[in-house]
Amino acid sequence: MADKTECRSWAQQVKSAPEEFTAFKFGFGAPGGGEGRGGGGRGGGRPTGPYNPTLDGAVLRRTSHEYANLREALGDDINIAMHCTGQFDTRSSIGLCKAIEPIDPLWIEDPLTVRYSEAWLELKRSTRVPLLAGEKVELVEGFRPYLDNQVLDMIHPDVAYSGGITGCRKIADYAALTRTPMGMHSGPCSLVRFYASMHMGAAVQNFFKVENALRAFRGNKEKMAQGPEPVVRKSVFPIPEGSGLGLELNEDWLRQHIAKDDSWWK
Repeated sequence: MADKTECRSWAQQVKSAPEEFTAFKFGFGAPGGGEGRGGGGRGGGRPTGPYNPTLDGAVLRRTSHEYANLREALGDDINIAMHCTGQFDTRSSIGLCKAIEPIDPLWIEDPLTVRYSEAWLELKRSTRVPLLAGEKVELVEGFRPYLDNQVLDMIHPDVAYSGGITGCRKIADYAALTRTPMGMHSGPCSLVRFYASMHMGAAVQNFFKVENALRAFRGNKEKMAQGPEPVVRKSVFPIPEGSGLGLELNEDWLRQHIAKDDSWWK
């Protein structure tokens, strides 16, 4: 992200990819690869202790420069978001929002801890950058303070963590009362959760986006499917057809890739 040439090379690669993704998100503080959910940018360096330090001006200026490089390389037709993991204090979160605001980001995700507090209100009042959270929030009860106080521009529940299909449907209905869009978190997951997330997206009126879990990111999830591998084209995934989730598992592939010393389930 700090090198304009590398940014342009990566941008050319994703623009020519058959998936034609329209949004990517980039992390902070850890390198990594990426596809539909975006590459992992450093954004200013790693913390050296057990806690993330308050970010200083030099780090924030460097972050602003790196995200500006991304915007220049990707152009105006591809959205850019920042991915955090709840690791920052309020001052740092406000600083990150100011750093990336010039590139018109799609959102900043989980800059503050996921347990609701008035820090979210302070952040909302201090920035025009859209705020997103929810992958570690449970049930409607967990989302209510966020939605009642209108601190999130989008919510992002996880069908395996936030209450299953029924729980996420209730969350979507509650969010719809305040016209809040709902995406689905499904990045580091199995194909089962990805298919369930796609069905959720098709079943709710305020659906926004589903995080992609296909291709090489964390292990070629599409090979879990029996028969033709699922694919994304023009940034769209077709709703799976068939009984249940519409997914028949490739048990031979799963047996070959089971974790060491783990037993096959019955």
